[in-house]
Amino acid sequence: MCKFTAPVRASFHLALWALCLWGCGASTPQTNSVASEATAPPRDSLAYADPDILSSYLAPPPTDRHDTASTLHGVRVEDPYRWLEPVDAPEVKSWVDAQRKYARDILDALPTHTALSQRFTEILYLDAVSPPLVRGGRQFYTRRYKTKEKSILMVRPPNGQERVLIDPNEMSANGSISLGSWFPSWNGKQVAYSLHENNADEATLFVRDVDSGKDSELDVITGAKYAGPSWTPDNRGFYYEWLPTDPSVEVSDRPGRTELRYHRLGTDPTEDTLIFPATRDPKTFLRGGVTRDGRWLFLVVQHGWNQTDLYVRDARKPPAAVRLLDAAASAVLSTDARVKSYADQLELTPFVVGQDALFYPTWWKGSFYVRTNYKAPNYRVLKVKPGRYKLAAWREIVPESQAKLDDASIVGGRLVLSYLKNAASQIQVHDLDGKPLREVELPGVGSTGGIVGDPDRDEAYFSF
Repeated sequence: MCKFTAPVRASFHLALWALCLWGCGASTPQTNSVASEATAPPRDSLAYADPDILSSYLAPPPTDRHDTASTLHGVRVEDPYRWLEPVDAPEVKSWVDAQRKYARDILDALPTHTALSQRFTEILYLDAVSPPLVRGGRQFYTRRYKTKEKSILMVRPPNGQERVLIDPNEMSANGSISLGSWFPSWNGKQVAYSLHENNADEATLFVRDVDSGKDSELDVITGAKYAGPSWTPDNRGFYYEWLPTDPSVEVSDRPGRTELRYHRLGTDPTEDTLIFPATRDPKTFLRGGVTRDGRWLFLVVQHGWNQTDLYVRDARKPPAAVRLLDAAASAVLSTDARVKSYADQLELTPFVVGQDALFYPTWWKGSFYVRTNYKAPNYRVLKVKPGRYKLAAWREIVPESQAKLDDASIVGGRLVLSYLKNAASQIQVHDLDGKPLREVELPGVGSTGGIVGDPDRDEAYFSF
């Protein structure tokens, strides 16, 4: 681990070295340029890696096509392989076994198999640690061991020894449970985290007490596929994205059924407060959260991957009740009209809406700092005062450059910018008006992960 001391308040610690290794050191065996259709090449020949040659003497196990289809937005979509989705079905297990045997017979015979397997093990199975997130004086981070399949969530108290907080390797004998996202409360006493059974996208949210290491029996939330809990500063609960688990809802329609809710610790999740209803548009993604000081509640409606609409509300006010649109009224409204109807009811003010661009806001001490590609494909940073949400009132403090601005965060009262230039990372420190202060010296040419730090702490961590 390398340590960087900053002359302008912030100090940076290198939290992770990711080594780029190449070359397996294996010699390339000789292969025949022509193979007879009647005679299979020797089992130690690389001809087994050539699909054209393989097809002449070896066919994969057949896969049945069923007459299955769905109607999506009025269009019939054939889905002949849907029968493969129930992983525990006997016919699916038989299909998997046959395909696995077919692949292994070919791959295991390759003369480079052993050397490549060893090299991949060296590269992919290694000891590593993630940049820590500091909450309530405790450090939360993942530690990866080369002898284990999954990373382990660790916690280290101030001046104490690290200990295991959540180990997904111990949760199932066959490794079918994986740890998803995790979010410590601001005081570091609880962690909201998600688990994925059968390593699927679907997730369940749990809350673990850090001191005891035990999960709450009440705070168990299903439908957490998209959940990213945003803790309130009083540590009594969090906002999160909830998705209905009703199997009758088509998979393709589910993104549009996401709701923003608030969960108070120790209460029944089925009674959580609805903060914003679903857009009912599967081409949108809904998310939201509260600023660190509890001043603002943000609502984000993302249209595909190219546009985000932002709404903001004074989170200090009690949440307003919302009257859901009935099916008939909802059907005749556009997505934007439905969102506006709900936003007006819930006293959400448009921050930026209808622009073909992405906006990522951060709030700190009376101003919003927005990283955006609005009229700037490589991104820039604009400063916005509360209530002055017309784009003409926004002030550019970091202009677009030839390097792509991948991240902007506030650490130690400074604006920390992560750029990608000529396929290599750069980290710059600016003041809150955008004036450049210095560039952080990196260990060499390479890529950094996102900056992990807090606005009121003079240190940050990043992976390299």
